[in-house]
Amino acid sequence: MKWVFKFSKAQVSSLIASGVDLGFYTIWFELWTRGVFDVPFLVIHAATIGTGFGAFMGAVVNFLMNRHWSFQVAHVRFTHQALKYILVSSVSLILNVILVYLLHERMQWFFIWARIFSGVSVGILFNYPLHRYFVFTGQLKETQA
Repeated sequence: MKWVFKFSKAQVSSLIASGVDLGFYTIWFELWTRGVFDVPFLVIHAATIGTGFGAFMGAVVNFLMNRHWSFQVAHVRFTHQALKYILVSSVSLILNVILVYLLHERMQWFFIWARIFSGVSVGILFNYPLHRYFVFTGQLKETQA
């Protein structure tokens, strides 16, 4: 039953990171479209820039929460975990984009449902196992690196 507790903590971490992602995206988008930043040519790209900014902030929160709380492996060398996390997150991004494309563009799913389905599916079937058994394993201690 220990794995259920660890899995649940990782899902809470992911949910909080998703909230941070959406929050930063929304704030960024609103500030840009309201002209708070006076860079006119970038206003048309507010959603794209906001998506990247929000995703980055969500990834930082998810990494730190998983490292310190979900998997409790803060004793492991930071750079090893961070590099592995970046690799897994990059593949996760590609999988999400492909899945949303297939579901929304090819199968005509409503885009929100396609995004939710892809996020949950990739999160549970790809991200969690790789975070648990590859990124946050706890095997490389600071003194060994």
